[in-house]
Amino acid sequence: MASSDYSSDIRFGPGILQERPSPPSQARNTLRWMLGNLAHHDAKEPIDASVMPELERLMLHRLAELSELIRKAYGEYDYKRVIAVLSHFMNTDLSAFYFDIRKDALYCEPYSSAKRKAALATIEQIFRATTLWLAPLLCFTAEEAWLARYPSRGSVHLETFPDIPRTGATMPSLPSGLRSAACAARSPARLRSSEAHLEDRLVPGGGAAGVCRRRRLAAGARGRRSG
Repeated sequence: MASSDYSSDIRFGPGILQERPSPPSQARNTLRWMLGNLAHHDAKEPIDASVMPELERLMLHRLAELSELIRKAYGEYDYKRVIAVLSHFMNTDLSAFYFDIRKDALYCEPYSSAKRKAALATIEQIFRATTLWLAPLLCFTAEEAWLARYPSRGSVHLETFPDIPRTGATMPSLPSGLRSAACAARSPARLRSSEAHLEDRLVPGGGAAGVCRRRRLAAGARGRRSG
């Protein structure tokens, strides 16, 4: 309903419902993934954005940009714009870009890894912001996700939108063509190759995460040859 343009007559029927994408399921999947990774993260240990890797600073900067857009859209009662902005952010910036890059660090790096801690701190802020932004539209989903993460803080509907400062990280600092590759949702194999290039550029070394990444890429290559 919120994704419909109510400024004109709204068409409705079984065919339209089948053709329309499902933002609620996309939001649930994204929130569930973040909750799973944050299960053992202690949010009481904040990390200053200035010491985070550039990729994390980029995502926090992107979050600050979204905050301005979403506040403006809610202020103008433009719910369709809110859904469009959040859907694009969760599908492209998060699922197809940031989450896929940082899976190696989250799953393979030791608990003491600075990269892993920075990623979890960033995911914490992303989870908090997206849940609060979704709360007016997906009331029950946002409430369940919020209480699963913050059971002692009460209802999500008693919270206010977060104030997110810009970190100063901008898209031109990324390797050429990577942003367009992520936004255009290119083929998984090419996207993984671009992500590996980003990891090498932004976080030299790689350690255990680099080993896991190479294994994943090698397994994907074997699968393509056998297919």
